[in-house]
Amino acid sequence: MVDRISNLPDELLCHILSFLPTEFAFRTTVLSKRWTPLFDSLPVLDFVYVRRVSTHPLMSTDHPTFDQFCRFVDNIMLSPLSTNQPLKKFCLSLTQKESSLLNFKAWLEAAKRRRVEELHIILPPFDLIHLDHCRTLKSTIFISQTLVVVKLEGLQIGTDTSSVHLPSLKTLHLTCVYFTDQNDYINFLSACPNVDDLEVEYIFHKKKKHDKIKSFTLSKLVKASIGLIYAYEYYKLLQASIGAMNAMFNGIRNVQFLRINVMRKAPFKVMPVFSNLIHIELVFCNIPTHWDDVLELLQNCPKIQILFIKKGFQFQFFTHTVTKKGKRKRSPEQANPTFSSSSFLSPPTEPTMVDRISNLPDELLRHMLSFLPTKFAFITTVLSKRWTPLFYSLPVLNFDISTSTDHQNFDQFCRFVDNIMMSPLSTNQTLKKFSLFLTDKESSLLNFNPWLEAATRRRVEELHIILPSFDLIHLNHCRTLKSTIFISQTLVVVKLECLQIGTDTSSVHLPSLKTLHLKSVYFTNQDDFINFLSACPNVDDLELAPISHKKNHGKIYPYNAPEGLNP
Repeated sequence: MVDRISNLPDELLCHILSFLPTEFAFRTTVLSKRWTPLFDSLPVLDFVYVRRVSTHPLMSTDHPTFDQFCRFVDNIMLSPLSTNQPLKKFCLSLTQKESSLLNFKAWLEAAKRRRVEELHIILPPFDLIHLDHCRTLKSTIFISQTLVVVKLEGLQIGTDTSSVHLPSLKTLHLTCVYFTDQNDYINFLSACPNVDDLEVEYIFHKKKKHDKIKSFTLSKLVKASIGLIYAYEYYKLLQASIGAMNAMFNGIRNVQFLRINVMRKAPFKVMPVFSNLIHIELVFCNIPTHWDDVLELLQNCPKIQILFIKKGFQFQFFTHTVTKKGKRKRSPEQANPTFSSSSFLSPPTEPTMVDRISNLPDELLRHMLSFLPTKFAFITTVLSKRWTPLFYSLPVLNFDISTSTDHQNFDQFCRFVDNIMMSPLSTNQTLKKFSLFLTDKESSLLNFNPWLEAATRRRVEELHIILPSFDLIHLNHCRTLKSTIFISQTLVVVKLECLQIGTDTSSVHLPSLKTLHLKSVYFTNQDDFINFLSACPNVDDLELAPISHKKNHGKIYPYNAPEGLNP
């Protein structure tokens, strides 16, 4: 056997080894002297320590102790062989409580000297009362021209963050990070002018009454996930002041994608105008009751396209109360200094539930209802008189009947569609999309042209009609669409399946049509088919499944495909 792997270039071997956990990559040094210098120049170092405890007599207990782990990292990070080797990524993950006694700042300083680009530090949860200096990072570590990604969890940032300078940073994630005061936190964010991905969750700082809160702006921010800031005073956690939250949201007002984790009453009333925001997620850790604040937030988002609201998990903090004698005492549920998550299933704190959804703007309610099947959206009309006109002005109507042999059900379906499409309440309402999906064979007896004509009068933009397969021998007039339906300035999308287009298609006029899908569609003759296609000069998406027509011995008109068409 010939060792061809060792003959590969150093760069390729280092790249391969970088995908292994560092402790496994280290084992390659026993292969030969060829591999030893490779390990010292690895571009990615990932150190993970997890205490392995086994009481089974047959299970191996030959696992490194915490001291052995520390010596292992020391030998790698402080080795003179690796001093001048550039480092792309440095990861340190410690899950044991004893790791809080670790002074790892020398490792980070060594990574900084190696021009590290990504820094990932994860420490176990800390107790704010007994926060030790060992897990405090010096601010000087964050004076770097090369750092692009910083992800920190479970540690403290040292004082004087005004010296922090991270001009190349693009991604910043902070979870359970402690700052000396609010302005140290603001200074840290201000030192990252080019960050475009920001996640801050459970930020702690000491409460100072007379500090003036600084302002900052992250003008290049695209994506942000924001949790609340907590001030720490006399062993108690306090939600950050309105001024602090105002400074935070003003600093990220250029964001396009925003996620907010709400622990207590939402701070939406201090929101600035988010002129670029198109996607927002609101995660409530208690049953949301303050819909007025949500509405005010949405009014400050003129370009919003997606609103996502969900229930999250509550973060249980371990804090202390102070007795009259000045002694600190933990509550029973706070006995273990750990963070846990539990779903919030407790009832609302308010004595009575208030209908705040009905107070949302009509446009927002209609947009929400348009995602429901029409038969479900109709059920909202029984809530109150407030909802009835909303239903009749829905921009999307989707009528779907499942296969059934119950004639009474089919008749009820037809009356249901009649009541909606022919209602005088909906006559002048603009319709964005009309869909009709019939799978029952008896539906072939249905004359649905009046529904489509009503949709055309409402300036419909998308038309989707799907009928069950038909027999050309027994094709009936009921599934024949009138050509006049296709005289429209507003139709942009037309998708038809298993039906017939009426004669005299020379009158068809669809100047705005972009998408045309025809599947198992029957035309009277080939000329009618060509006329129909020619009436769509701007179509750029065309799908034609089997098209049927009677044999025609007359003249065949030429058909020129529109420019830019991708059939």
